[in-house]
Amino acid sequence: NAWFTEAVVELANDGIINGKDSNTFAPNDNVTRAEFAKMISLLFNIGDGSDDYAAFNDVDEDAWYAQYVKGVASNGIMQGYEENFNPENPITREEAATVMFRAAERFGKLSDSGNETKDFVDESEISLWASEAVKRLTEAGIINGNENGSFMPSKNCTRAETAQMLYLLKTK
Repeated sequence: NAWFTEAVVELANDGIINGKDSNTFAPNDNVTRAEFAKMISLLFNIGDGSDDYAAFNDVDEDAWYAQYVKGVASNGIMQGYEENFNPENPITREEAATVMFRAAERFGKLSDSGNETKDFVDESEISLWASEAVKRLTEAGIINGNENGSFMPSKNCTRAETAQMLYLLKTK
């Protein structure tokens, strides 16, 4: 009966999200950048990407996530940090919002639900590069923030939060 249950079940049925094992979802665990690349790739059927993308120094071509990183990077949906992707680093809430916004824009999946722009109490903490993504995803009803009115942009994105946002994006 958790707030994220429907999202997890739906995305798991679609093969977009997995549990940590057959009995554990671990909703409060952080999502890594590699895991997020996989989920966004599967949600949008991004594929392996282009052969002319600039490979990252820290993404081994045999890694389980290599094809997903290549797909999101070559489509301009997810970027690295100079020559590294940092696949094992947790993705922050503002990074996740930016990636989802880029993918939704690229694949024509973002529509305004008529929600008003929400001013988060920590609005000034949202990086300039993420502000449009947060604003547009809020207007589309994909991002709601927390009960206290904050967005917490630099907080790591949990598996439950990721599932809920991807589910809302999928159903728009």
